[in-house]
Amino acid sequence: MRFKLTGVLLVAAVVFMAAGAFAQDAPKKEVDTSLKVSGVIYSEYSYSTGYQPGSAFAAQKVQPYSDEGISENKNSTFRVMRVYLNFRKNFSETLSMRVTTDVDTTAGALQSLYLKYAYFQYKDDFLGFLGLNFQAGLIGTPVIGFLDDYSASRWVYQNLLDKSANMLHGFTVDSSADLGAKLSLTFARMITLTGMVCNGEGYKKADGNSSAYDGMAYYGMISINPISELYINGYYRYEQTAPRGLPGSGISDKGYYGAGLAWKSDLINAGLNYWMLWNNDRASSLTGSRTPTIAKRYSLLYAYVMMDLSAVIPTVPILVHGRYSFGYENAGQAANSDTRYKTSLYAFGLGWKFSNNLRVLGYYERYVYSVGRLNTDPTLATIYRDPKPASNFMIKCEVAF
Repeated sequence: MRFKLTGVLLVAAVVFMAAGAFAQDAPKKEVDTSLKVSGVIYSEYSYSTGYQPGSAFAAQKVQPYSDEGISENKNSTFRVMRVYLNFRKNFSETLSMRVTTDVDTTAGALQSLYLKYAYFQYKDDFLGFLGLNFQAGLIGTPVIGFLDDYSASRWVYQNLLDKSANMLHGFTVDSSADLGAKLSLTFARMITLTGMVCNGEGYKKADGNSSAYDGMAYYGMISINPISELYINGYYRYEQTAPRGLPGSGISDKGYYGAGLAWKSDLINAGLNYWMLWNNDRASSLTGSRTPTIAKRYSLLYAYVMMDLSAVIPTVPILVHGRYSFGYENAGQAANSDTRYKTSLYAFGLGWKFSNNLRVLGYYERYVYSVGRLNTDPTLATIYRDPKPASNFMIKCEVAF
């Protein structure tokens, strides 16, 4: 069924592109076919303490509870987080292309240069009822793309699905871009259905190397827009992470399904999203059983708000930002541990919008961790403790040009 989705996407795109080509002649608008170049820089000053997200549970040693020897792990630094350069060109009213480079400095090297996007796009509208958008190449994934576009806060930090490792004990399930094809159909400007098939490894490993093939990833998303500001969304992603390699082992897989609400206006961008996630490891089974050797289940809640007061008071362009997230790794099944990991994020920011091209925001966040076990053995309870919370303060800056 999942392999058929690839064909459906391609056939549908060809049919609608052909329909547009043979539609009745209409007055053609003059199209600017010049190459457009733009860019954006995300930079920050950061002061952090405590165990940072993604590694907190591993960093906390299992020993009798005591504050002795716990490091604050303090760090103070200036850094450029990301630099994006965008190259766009329209070939006609319906055909266009985009190439975006990404300089990622979070790994500690300014030389970490990637292609973030590199695709062609066919976009058309039929009789004002059916909108079509087809993209192929290195493209943005639909769920993370929606969250970034409608939250207006990517310059502060990634959304917590994109950075699920922070909330789910290091587990990552999605990437913001990948090699593949995506088709979106919008009906009566109210309902948008999006399907995508891609490699699944993400844009930083988007070499298409067949020797590293481990299955494909499939997305489905529905977005209902009953009024201009409100969006009601449903999400689905499935990815094969290991082929049938060992006798009877079956296919390992991971993914999620979920739902969300988003409100987008000049004054307020706000959203609430919830996902159920899974990670099934069948590849390590040598017994011929298709039962996962390790089967982990997760829950992720993410809420955000970004207010731009210049929409109502142009002389006071104050920005107010807040976000909350709760991540839960349930006790594993089969041979996995029975430990449960919980992470909560509380964050608040206050900033100033100097112009549409320059925004600055002071941002405070706190990650709180909790370790629990299913059994009630009192001897085990004495050797487990919660990692030290992470408290971080940052001054964020976005420059667009």
